[in-house]
Amino acid sequence: MDHFPQNDAPRDLDEALAVQTAFLETMGSNPGGWKAAGSGPGSAPRLALGEPMHGPLLESVFLSSDEPVSLSQFVAPKFELEIALRVADTWAPGDRLPSVRECANMFSGAFVGCEIADSRHADFLKAGWLSCMADNSGMAGYIVGPELSGVDIAALRSDSARYAIDGKTVATELGGQEVYCASEVGHWLIQRIIGRGLTVKKDAILTLGTVTMPQSVAAGSTVEMSIGTFDPLVFRVIA
Repeated sequence: MDHFPQNDAPRDLDEALAVQTAFLETMGSNPGGWKAAGSGPGSAPRLALGEPMHGPLLESVFLSSDEPVSLSQFVAPKFELEIALRVADTWAPGDRLPSVRECANMFSGAFVGCEIADSRHADFLKAGWLSCMADNSGMAGYIVGPELSGVDIAALRSDSARYAIDGKTVATELGGQEVYCASEVGHWLIQRIIGRGLTVKKDAILTLGTVTMPQSVAAGSTVEMSIGTFDPLVFRVIA
């Protein structure tokens, strides 16, 4: 979004969200889902902003794990292992959500996911969290993996992950204050979106933030991402 230059960076969270909403209106696209980032209570974005980062997932960013991921469509991508949830019902502005303790039934499925993070900002940390959230920077692609069949969504946490490239473990879960409960973040994200006057549709995919440190992946590699003992997400990366 080059018409939002760096020197016009938003001054606060309200401005960042206003730009993000204008982006959605300009694109004329209904989001296929919504993302959260920095979801753990001790994560840098949450500490800086007072809440996790969040934004829309356009339908165009979803990729199939059955097809190789081509690096040629990105600039400098990083691959992030995430937890994703599928929304069971449509939630609209003014709807009353169940309590956090009772929110697991809001979701009809849980998945291993991979966010492909790429940005118009050469250094997104230097650009700042507000600028990244304003133009939805970072969300370049998303792969939804196999459903975690039989998982207890209420108990699903981000501290049981494995991330391997060509059979070698390259990252395990972030610990400490980076750990989050999937259903709690999903509940917060739906509440935040409808509070902005937007609708979260049935079957939308909610991505809840990275579980491990993002990784660069070389062409010709095979990536395997897993949560607990459930079937992994496996895909190939090509030039």
